[in-house]
Amino acid sequence: MTKKCLYCLGYCFFFFIFINIHYSCSNQETRKCDENLNRVYFTLDLDIQGIVIPVYFNDSTVANMLFDTGAMLGSLELESSFVVSHPSIVSCGIPDSVYTITGWLPDYKIPGLYYKDFSEIVTIGGVPLLYQDLMTTNRQGYVGRYIDGMFNIPENDTIHVWELNFDSNYLEIHQVENFVIPENCFLVPMIKKEWKVKDYNYLYPLSIQLNNCKFSIDGDTLINSLPYLMDTGSRYDLILNVLSPEELVFFHKKEEDAWVRIAGGYGQRYTVNATLFDNFVVDSLCIYTHDKININIMGLNFLKRFNVFFDMRNRQIGFQPVQQFKSIINTDENQFRCLTETNTEGKDIILAVADYKNNPYKIAGLKKGDEIVSINGILFKNLNNQDIQEMINTSDTLIYDIIRRGQALKITVFLSRR
Repeated sequence: MTKKCLYCLGYCFFFFIFINIHYSCSNQETRKCDENLNRVYFTLDLDIQGIVIPVYFNDSTVANMLFDTGAMLGSLELESSFVVSHPSIVSCGIPDSVYTITGWLPDYKIPGLYYKDFSEIVTIGGVPLLYQDLMTTNRQGYVGRYIDGMFNIPENDTIHVWELNFDSNYLEIHQVENFVIPENCFLVPMIKKEWKVKDYNYLYPLSIQLNNCKFSIDGDTLINSLPYLMDTGSRYDLILNVLSPEELVFFHKKEEDAWVRIAGGYGQRYTVNATLFDNFVVDSLCIYTHDKININIMGLNFLKRFNVFFDMRNRQIGFQPVQQFKSIINTDENQFRCLTETNTEGKDIILAVADYKNNPYKIAGLKKGDEIVSINGILFKNLNNQDIQEMINTSDTLIYDIIRRGQALKITVFLSRR
């Protein structure tokens, strides 16, 4: 055999090996992609502190929707403007009724249209899912202009495990028969809990009971066991409102923590250290109270400490600690010492005066319910937040003209330059 023939054979041999390696690698990549077909990456929107996921209708029309575990199971809401732009989605025609959307805030009510016979397949992360009801609303003024709607896990979905992965920001929907929740998860059973909102009881299936939680403040420890509604639509850590008087006394020990405007009302924020699931330590956990609700909320900032697995068949939640946690809460945001709001009569009323030591507004004698007429001789209705902040930054005193129970009063607030 000539040398030229040997070169040809050698070339053919190495070409064959290369093709096989390339084909093998391609198959591995294909298998890897196939394994991830049920995965969809989400955007963690810091403006609305919500999880935004693309949802497909009719295999072609995509909607950017909030994944909200605080809603009822099976909830599927679309913005009315999105439905007008895509009329083929609502193929069921005329709505069955006019419906008022409520949340765990008693004053939160949004009118909408309810389609009982919607029954359409939508696709999330490559997985077709059946939703049997549809509501159309107008929440954009509340959650953000580019949000096309909101959804939760389908009500009767017992064939999937939903993985909300905060390490890599994706939602993956696993077949329950082929999936095992990771061993390093803390498993907590779901409970069927009715929460009272105003005069009604609502059943929120995505509720859990956290037992033997240890909260530590300045060397003192409180151990409690409480039910929580898991709510990815709430940006906070924990909102505690079903507390005993002894538990409230414990949290009130931390006087220096802030009063904050929170979720349509106000409350106090306490920063504590905590031990959860018997041995998982959480530093700087923000616990809030709220003046208007009677529900304990486990919010998005808490859930972000874990990759969360929703096992609907076995009625359990898996919490897998993330590798690195980054808070979405700005602790300087929405703090107040004196909080006002304009009522339905156009009067500017003090909603709350923060009850903590050295608050100059409390010391001066301003009270909840006072009507503010002017500050330093300027009508309050002509002042914006920037004007008031400028006064605070440059003045040693603020002179409030108020009306209290029909009587005109003048109150001077002495500000500390510290």
